[in-house]
Amino acid sequence: MPLQFTLNMGYFSDLAATRKLADQHGMGIEVQHFADGQTLDNTWREKLKEIQTALSGFKGVISMHGPFDGLDPGAWDPQIRAVSRGRYTHAIQVADQLGARIVVFHNWYNPDLRFHGGVPRWADRRAPAWADLARAAEKYGMTLVLENVWEPTPEAQIALLDRVKSPNLKACLDTGHANMTGVTSLDEWVAQLGDRLVYVHAHNNSGKSDDHWPLGRGTLEMRAVLKSLEARKQAPRVCLEMKNSPDQIESLKFLEL
Repeated sequence: MPLQFTLNMGYFSDLAATRKLADQHGMGIEVQHFADGQTLDNTWREKLKEIQTALSGFKGVISMHGPFDGLDPGAWDPQIRAVSRGRYTHAIQVADQLGARIVVFHNWYNPDLRFHGGVPRWADRRAPAWADLARAAEKYGMTLVLENVWEPTPEAQIALLDRVKSPNLKACLDTGHANMTGVTSLDEWVAQLGDRLVYVHAHNNSGKSDDHWPLGRGTLEMRAVLKSLEARKQAPRVCLEMKNSPDQIESLKFLEL
């Protein structure tokens, strides 16, 4: 199935330039401003109005990156659990006002937890919270997608999603993160996630740091990765998650779009 693409509209993006580029190429937009807790605490209403104005009349698919830093809805500390749920719920509400129907959150499995019961115990503790959040997303006709960060394999994503079993909670594959921390090839990662995979953050890097380079610059063979995604019966939406417009344009040239 042909891939559908999205451009990220990040903290330092020129909103008008990103919108223009997305319009020119028939792409969606992922808004990332509300991943920041400071914004959610202080200026989210003003930022929401600014982005709504920038996206007025936009015909493409809108997605949003939710908050992530330090959050864990299955943490041992009850206050961390409460703050995490509150942040995620707020983000879902903002996404609805923005018109986003896909919201990215981090999976946040720490592989060092193998000393504390590993993946099964980790997933058991977090499944109830994500089930509640998936039900909240369902009310808005929204899908939440959990993105790999530190994981060496998709095992933790699969375990959590399979415990929740909600059509409103799916997987996001971040190619750059997998290139840094993964011991599983990208082809195998895609194959193991199967139909759980509905969204991809596509970028390249050196394999040593989260560079967010254009698709053709780095150690990942992105043509092969994109080919494996396109071969799926239901191909995931692919977000070009670069840091600036020139790098996005370089990726579009790589894609021959």
